[in-house]
Amino acid sequence: MNNLRSQQIYLGTTLVISLLLASCFAYTLYERFLKWIDCFNEKGRCYDPITQTIYITGGWIWSVPAMAFGVAVLVSGYLLLRTRRRKDIFSTYHHNNSVDDQG
Repeated sequence: MNNLRSQQIYLGTTLVISLLLASCFAYTLYERFLKWIDCFNEKGRCYDPITQTIYITGGWIWSVPAMAFGVAVLVSGYLLLRTRRRKDIFSTYHHNNSVDDQG
C-alpha cells in the first residue's frame, strides 16, 4: 500500500506542476499571439503603439508547450483517478475477506 500512496503523491505533484506550466504557457500564448491576431499585417507583424512593441506571427509557438503540458495534466489526472480506484478495489477486497474469515 505504501507504494500506491507514493504513486498518488507523485501523480498529484505532476498534475499540479503540469497544470501551472500549461496555464503559464497558455497565458503567454494569449498575450503574445491571440490578443493581437486581428492586428497582423501581410508581413505577419503587429505594432502596439501604446507599449511600442512589435508582435510577430511566430507567437503561435507558445501553443506547443501549452498543449504538451495540457496533455500531461490529462494523463496524470487519469492515472491518479485510476490509482484511487485501485485503492478502493483493494480496500473492498480486504474488507470482504476479513468478513468472510469471521463467518
